[in-house]
Amino acid sequence: MLHFRDRTDPPSKKYWDWAGSFGILWGLVGLVAQPLLGLWYMYSIFSHQNQAFTNIMTGPRAWEMLMMIGLLSLLIVTVSVYFIERRERLLVRLGRHDIRNLFRAFAIVAAVAGLVLVQPAWLGGIMQFDPGTWANPLGLMYYKHIAILVLVAIGTIIIGIDLLVLREHRDKEWGNLSRASWMAALIAGVLGSWIVIIMGYVRESARSPWLFYGIVPVPGGQTYPTPVPPFQIFVVWMIGLGLAFAVFWFTSRVTSYHPEREEEV
Repeated sequence: MLHFRDRTDPPSKKYWDWAGSFGILWGLVGLVAQPLLGLWYMYSIFSHQNQAFTNIMTGPRAWEMLMMIGLLSLLIVTVSVYFIERRERLLVRLGRHDIRNLFRAFAIVAAVAGLVLVQPAWLGGIMQFDPGTWANPLGLMYYKHIAILVLVAIGTIIIGIDLLVLREHRDKEWGNLSRASWMAALIAGVLGSWIVIIMGYVRESARSPWLFYGIVPVPGGQTYPTPVPPFQIFVVWMIGLGLAFAVFWFTSRVTSYHPEREEEV
């Protein structure tokens, strides 16, 4: 996406538009599989390390799971917005207002599903069954499972439409990337990075107070879920993301205007 903004000649813009769209599509394939694999992974944790499961689902680290699933939902909404904006011209030209309206509906439905997924299961206490806590009716796992399946279905249908219905018509549109599509793709990349980071943090928290479960303890015991405080971890995250963005940005500034000649630089 950074390459697309820096290019001025049509061949380069077409190439980087295609590359970005291809990456978003492959990313969406991963998003469709990720919740299903996540359910299997959580069941494995529940079966083999029940205390770790309790920490991140019904214990003091449940907010981390809500953050992770919230970012996942936001990422799917962002990808939906990308496809709405990116295929707008094509769908209007083809007269496929039905698909256009369907994409818009998907973004709204995905947002509603995301709101369901980030609902806490309980309020008023650290542990789910602490005295004084009360259950949030919108936070039932039954509703969350439905919301996850809805997001998976939305992603699957978008992939199917893009590959089966619009595949033969996309070539004429490469290079006409709108600013909204460009921003959505860029935000999707940042959100994807954050999800990976949060996943690692959740795994560390679930093992607390162990670095390696039952073998190597974390210094400080239960004080921190990881060897350093969350604030310091957040700072490290921001520095890491900033450096990664800087690398991609400066690379995009020095590579050739023509992708087929970029090895000459």
